[in-house]
Amino acid sequence: MTTAHDVPRGLINLENGCGVIAACMALRAFRKRISWTKLAKLCGHRKTTGAFAISIAVALKKCGVAVTFCTDPDDDKLPREIKDYRAALNLACLSGLP
Repeated sequence: MTTAHDVPRGLINLENGCGVIAACMALRAFRKRISWTKLAKLCGHRKTTGAFAISIAVALKKCGVAVTFCTDPDDDKLPREIKDYRAALNLACLSGLP
């Protein structure tokens, strides 16, 4: 079982890093390894906004985890999110229409 004790100290100190921490714990549960700095980058993490859920889903899929992202329609997507919605469509991990 993966716990917060399994999360690298640098990641715990990452500002607005809760999404990346969740991704790290999911990867560890599936015995997938990646440095937390690479994971944060893959998740599109920013200090001011953290990581979007769609970005985390795409990152997990790129790391080899079977992911299906389900969401309600969002008419106010930021450009960063649009890029990841396209990636999710290409990776076949998006359920329904975003």
